[in-house]
Amino acid sequence: MEDLSFLHADPDEDPIDQPESDDDDDGVIHATFPSNTTRESIHAANSAWLRERLGMGSTRILDKVLVVLDCLKGEKMDLPIFLDALLWGDSECIADGKGQYARTTLMTSECFPSILERCHKPPRPSGGAVPVAGGPVLEKLAVDLVQRAVDKEMEALAPLFRSPRDALTGERLVEIDFGELKAEAQKLAPTLWNVLRTAAYRPAQAKRNKRKNPDLVVLHMISQAQYTRSNRRACIAKLWSIYLKACGVPVRAFDALHAIGLVMSHKWTVEALKGLSDTALHLIQQFIHLYPWLITHDNINLAMRVFSQCLNNQGNFISGCAFTIYLLPSHAMLSTSMNREMQIFRAQHATQVFDFGDVLYGTPDCDLRMQHLDEHYILQLLLDSPDFADYPHLDDVLFNSPQPTHALPTGPENAVKMFLLHTAEIDESTYEGTLKVIDSAFQQLNINSPDEQQRTGLERFIAWIGDQLTVERLRGLWKYRHEDHNSYDRLDYMVPIFGWFHLLMALANSLHKQFLCNSATTGSLRHAFDLLRRKNLITASTKGPFWHHLDEALHHIGEAHIRACWLEAAKVTSLAMLKSKSPAELRSLAKRIVRDFASRGAINENDLLPEPEQDAVFHEWTLFIYSVLPYFHLRRAIRSGDVGVIEDLLPTLLLRA
Repeated sequence: MEDLSFLHADPDEDPIDQPESDDDDDGVIHATFPSNTTRESIHAANSAWLRERLGMGSTRILDKVLVVLDCLKGEKMDLPIFLDALLWGDSECIADGKGQYARTTLMTSECFPSILERCHKPPRPSGGAVPVAGGPVLEKLAVDLVQRAVDKEMEALAPLFRSPRDALTGERLVEIDFGELKAEAQKLAPTLWNVLRTAAYRPAQAKRNKRKNPDLVVLHMISQAQYTRSNRRACIAKLWSIYLKACGVPVRAFDALHAIGLVMSHKWTVEALKGLSDTALHLIQQFIHLYPWLITHDNINLAMRVFSQCLNNQGNFISGCAFTIYLLPSHAMLSTSMNREMQIFRAQHATQVFDFGDVLYGTPDCDLRMQHLDEHYILQLLLDSPDFADYPHLDDVLFNSPQPTHALPTGPENAVKMFLLHTAEIDESTYEGTLKVIDSAFQQLNINSPDEQQRTGLERFIAWIGDQLTVERLRGLWKYRHEDHNSYDRLDYMVPIFGWFHLLMALANSLHKQFLCNSATTGSLRHAFDLLRRKNLITASTKGPFWHHLDEALHHIGEAHIRACWLEAAKVTSLAMLKSKSPAELRSLAKRIVRDFASRGAINENDLLPEPEQDAVFHEWTLFIYSVLPYFHLRRAIRSGDVGVIEDLLPTLLLRA
């Protein structure tokens, strides 16, 4: 064992041989000691050695303490005077080597925290007088120290929350990462973070709650405090201001949130949004000359509310129009001759009538693709069920999705960018209003000059997307203006396209109308709504969340029907019993379900039976599955961008309409 005898020097010896102190003041005596031993370990070892020897003799610790106190009394000192002088209270004591060593021993001692703890709250004896505690003094000191640390850490965090003075940009908003901010705040301000986290989250909550995490709450506490110190430290406040304004938070609610430091003022937010809008508009005015683009718009209804109605301050209702420009990748750019080629094609085929039989009967390839989609969807519902969570062959190639018929390319190089134009106070429900909407769009895009109008009429080929009303108005304008003098006035540059989302809603409403029936009809939607206790689904509506609730109900009811078909086709009482079958057997069962429970042939076979033998419930059940599967395929195809599936569904959609 290493020799530590040099530590136990006589206090009366020359202090030149004592180890150095960690004091930062001038006049420190630099003693030497073994280089492989740290100051903390030297002082700790010395204290441990002295404590060990303290219990070896017959003298009690109290006797030694009393000797020290008597010594202090003999020197006309008491404990406060002694500690005040030793602990940096006297310049000579500060410079003295023995004093430095004694101070360092105390400051680095393992007992020092417990000494302070006992000073704060001494142990209460079973009898006798209650000891006088230094709790109030230490608590006041602790509060003061924490306040200093918090102030220092708040200033250290300032660069994280500081936002530049120049105009706000969309790139700067999306650069804010709450995860990175939390990590940096914990690193730069540990004291502040721990104090706030303790205030927001008790240890008992941490044990009980498995999902709740107060870190985001603590981060916003710091953000509010930073914003209170300086309105330049408002990166999070600006982000929430833009978001909440976009959500339509009323002005008075905005002022209340601003008063507590969560958001910027309403005036600043309006000006910032205007700046973002003007910047985006300037960009799109340049981009439409460099990239292919298309436009979509729809009517909006705004209720202009007032809180104090007067004769000159009345609430009103505004009908407007909202525009969106979609920028396509540069490789999707069409030739400038496409406009003329389209006009020639229209002129050549305007009088030709297509064969309705092709639409009515379809093609064998299309029917085969739709059959494969039906089989895969029915099979996937089984594999996604909780009973098949531990099925060992989930990744079998027989369960792979069918190859896309004609999927749009994906990846960063094929990303479509979206830009919003200013909302126009125009009612587009009339032909005149539709013309004003077109003029407003071109004016905002800065292509309304005579030269740009000529270029639009001769070279541009624009897909104009809208709902059914918009498309009908545009086609009506074609008919009424087909004899105008130039291609711009005739709208030759335009290709009206209906919105597929509106078509999806119309298809859901068509299914709702066909299968609603009444509560007494087993297999009807209304019967299912009553069993599931779904409200507000009896009357179809184009406003509010009706379609969302109906879409959810169709998926749940369709999934229940198909899983029941699995039980019937396999003659089992539980889906878990199917886990013993191989992927090939499950695939074969899926084909059988499509043939016997989700096809027109199964319906016809039931209808050809004598009337007493016909199963009305089976007819309703099979017809619903056969009708709802195209809805599921259309929804998935729109989300995945499989244009081929959408084209294959056109005959079904045409006949249902």
